[in-house]
Amino acid sequence: MRIASLLDSPNIGDAGCAAGTPARVVGIAEGMAVVGADVTLAVTDRGTFTSNPFKMPVHLVDADLFHDGARLATYVEQVVGATAVIDCEAEHLAKTVSLYREETQIIYDMHDDDAKVARSLGETDAVIDARREAQEFAIRSATATLVSTEHERALASQHIPADRVIWMPNGCAPQAVSPKSPTMAVSPPDLVFLGNLLYPPNERAAQFIARDLMPRLAGRGSSTRALIIGQGTAAIDSHPSVEAIGFVEDLLQTLAQSRIGLAPLDVGSGAKMKVRDYCRAGLPVLTTAEGAAGMPPSEAILIHDNLEDWDRIITDLLNDPPRLQRMSQAAIAVAAELAWDRLASQLLERLSSLPPSAGSVFRKTTPPRLMTPRWVSDNAAAFKRPIGKCTARVLPANVEAHS
Repeated sequence: MRIASLLDSPNIGDAGCAAGTPARVVGIAEGMAVVGADVTLAVTDRGTFTSNPFKMPVHLVDADLFHDGARLATYVEQVVGATAVIDCEAEHLAKTVSLYREETQIIYDMHDDDAKVARSLGETDAVIDARREAQEFAIRSATATLVSTEHERALASQHIPADRVIWMPNGCAPQAVSPKSPTMAVSPPDLVFLGNLLYPPNERAAQFIARDLMPRLAGRGSSTRALIIGQGTAAIDSHPSVEAIGFVEDLLQTLAQSRIGLAPLDVGSGAKMKVRDYCRAGLPVLTTAEGAAGMPPSEAILIHDNLEDWDRIITDLLNDPPRLQRMSQAAIAVAAELAWDRLASQLLERLSSLPPSAGSVFRKTTPPRLMTPRWVSDNAAAFKRPIGKCTARVLPANVEAHS
C-alpha cells in the first residue's frame, strides 16, 4: 500500500508543526512511516520549506493543483502512485472523491464535527447546513472514516456501517516538536496554555485566562504566573501575571517548565492536540470535558466544566506537590500509550482489511453545495496573502515541488 496524506495549511514548515490539525496529519503520516509504510505528505506550498524535518517524503503542491479535483487525482495516482489517500477536509474530499479510481482507498480523517464548529463560530444556518451536508457526503463516499472522539464515532456511525468507522485518537510524538521563535518565557510559569489563537475557541480560552482566571488568582494573594504560547498572541489582553508569546524554540522543554497545562475549551475540533503535548511534557492537565475529548481516563487529567471554580482548583493543586507529582507520572504514561507509531500500526492493519470498493457507489452521486474549506479561508485572511504557488528555489533532499 502506498499512501498520500493531503494537507492544506500554512502552519507547517522547516520547524514542523506545533498543534492542531497539521500536527495530527503529520503525526499519523510519520507514525505510519516509522512502522514501514510507504507514505508521502502532500502539502500546499507557501515557500516555508528549506529542509525536511519529517520521516517521510514531502511534496510541495501548487495550490491550484491541490484544489483542482481532476489534476489532484491524476497527481496522487500517477505521480505519487498512491493506492490510498487520507484527506482531512470534508469539502475538499467531497469535490475530488468521484475523480479517483474505484480501487483507490479514500480515507476521511474526520477530526471535527464541522456543523458544531460552525455553530460555535456564530455562522448562519445556511453555512451550518452546508458544513453538515459536506461532512455527511465525505463520510458516506469515503472507503473509511477516522474518528478521534466518541462524539465523532457516533456521528459517522449514523451514515456508514461500524466496520468503516476507524478509531484513530490523536497521538504523541516521541520527541519534542521544535516550532520557530526568537522568544522564550522570561521566567518559568506555573500555568501554560498552548493553541493557535487565530482559531476562536482557542482565543476565547486564552482571553479567559488573561481576563478572568489570573485576576481571580491574584485576588487570592497568589503570585501564580501563566504563559500563553501560539500564533496570534498579540490580540490577548495584557495582565502582569501573563506572558503571551509566539512559537518557541523547544516546545516540550518550554511546557515542562510549567506546573499545570490548561485547556479551558467550550467547543473545538475533535480531540485536542494540546492536551497530548501537555502529557508528553509530564504536565498535570486541568481541562473542561470538551478539552479532554478522546483522551483515556487518567489521574493526569482533571476535568471541571465550571470555570468559576478554576482559581480554587489551581490553588489547591499548586499547594499539593505530591498530587502534582502523581499526576505528572500519570501524564507520561498516557503519552506512552498514545505513541503515534503504535496507533499507526493499528490503523494500517485496519486499512489493509477494508474492501477498496467500500463507499465507491456513493462517490458517483452528486455532492452537495460545497463551500471553501474553512481552514483555506481562515488562513488566507489571517496571513493577509493569497495561497502561494510553488516558488523557484533549491529544495532540500526528500522534498519535491509539483505544479
